[in-house]
Amino acid sequence: MNGLRRLLEDPQRMKLLKRVFFAGAVLVALLEVLVVNVLHLGHGYFWFDGLPAFGSVCGFISGVIIIIAAKFIFYPLLSRKENHYD
Repeated sequence: MNGLRRLLEDPQRMKLLKRVFFAGAVLVALLEVLVVNVLHLGHGYFWFDGLPAFGSVCGFISGVIIIIAAKFIFYPLLSRKENHYD
């Protein structure tokens, strides 16, 4: 746990971690475009299934929607007032 805390508190390491994460996300999107459009592996059932990186973009948008829903729906249900345990 202390190693992870040290990693996340160091600004230079955090910047490197962000760059590696975004490079991985770009790599996944490029591989999806390569596999679907260049190698012609698999086909879509709808016209938008053939768009480049449709699965990556759809997954990202779905994740953002889930996070927003959790924040605005579940947070008020699960949170307690500041002096609840006093």
